Amino acid sequence: MIIIAVILVITLIKTSLLGLGLISILIATLSLFIIKKLSLSHDLTQAFTKIYNIALYGHLSIYAILCIKLLFFNNVTDIPAFIAGHFIIHHVLSGLTSVLLMFFTIKLYVNRKSLMSAHKVH
Repeated sequence: MIIIAVILVITLIKTSLLGLGLISILIATLSLFIIKKLSLSHDLTQAFTKIYNIALYGHLSIYAILCIKLLFFNNVTDIPAFIAGHFIIHHVLSGLTSVLLMFFTIKLYVNRKSLMSAHKVH
């Protein structure tokens, strides 16, 4: 059942790289519910929950920044600068979220492989 959790992480990475924040929030939220239903070990459940939380709160923080930036409007002429600035911030932070997801997934894979090989030796 670990393959389902990994596929959800890969989907989150892809939607984050594409800048699809609302879809990433939805997938991360659903993934948190799905991971509880899978029959994984406690350690794997915690690791995947951490990964999904990074995606969820990373994208929520991007939208929080958007809402905060909305408060700084002075007049209508600020709209183009707001849109351009938001696109830059949004894509940089979405890319950062994707990098974090990849890093923690690779770290989980390497740790799991080393534990499995240690069990085979003994």
